[in-house]
Amino acid sequence: MIQEIMTITLSGQKPSRFDNGEFTMGDEAIIFKDENGTFGYQFHGVNFKGDYYELEPVTGFQTKQAATKSAFENYNVGTGC
Repeated sequence: MIQEIMTITLSGQKPSRFDNGEFTMGDEAIIFKDENGTFGYQFHGVNFKGDYYELEPVTGFQTKQAATKSAFENYNVGTGC
């Protein structure tokens, strides 16, 4: 079981999709603690086409700070494109 700790907006704006088809493009990372007691992150957001995306989780960090630092260092603008 994964315990979500926090969500960080990595892009200039928070990603969102609306029922009327409008969207705000953007990227976020969820920082979590997994069932093994280690920390990790997972990128997700809305890409330039308005589609929601979610990438594979990255795990194995000993601290929340290490996972957060790695998420920032490995973030590329347009991750979900």
